[in-house]
Amino acid sequence: MNPSNPEAYLRRFKENGDTVELQAYIRATRKGTDYQEAIADLGPVFDALANGEQPDYESLDRIALRQRGEALAQIMDWMADSPKADLKSAAHSLMGLLACDRFIPRLQQCLSSGARWERLSAIEALGKFKTQAADEVLKATLDHADAETREAVRRALRHGH
Repeated sequence: MNPSNPEAYLRRFKENGDTVELQAYIRATRKGTDYQEAIADLGPVFDALANGEQPDYESLDRIALRQRGEALAQIMDWMADSPKADLKSAAHSLMGLLACDRFIPRLQQCLSSGARWERLSAIEALGKFKTQAADEVLKATLDHADAETREAVRRALRHGH
């Protein structure tokens, strides 16, 4: 561990999803215990991803996750910044699960991604918000050039209400 360059830990976490690197970053930057607790609360997600499995998001304790506030939100932002599709997609799923308005701009950015999977992941997450703000973002995507993206938006808007 080299605490003189904590950003290297965060970069490695984003590259490989290794929570040991994330924990090293948290320690090196002297983040509060709420970050360690948020990592522990997300443990089932990280474990599933490490085993190449789909996480069971519905089994997560939403109340505990919401109590982690900014610590959890920042970890999810770091996950969403990952070049790894599974880590980024997990962040989108968690954002949809928690449906906090602060995640809408992040998910909105993904709607213009060149990667179809990323657009579809963000649309699915936004569809879970069931708020006017999320619906407006989705409606703005109804004219997307990709037919599958447009259909996903229509489904999200139908199921959201």
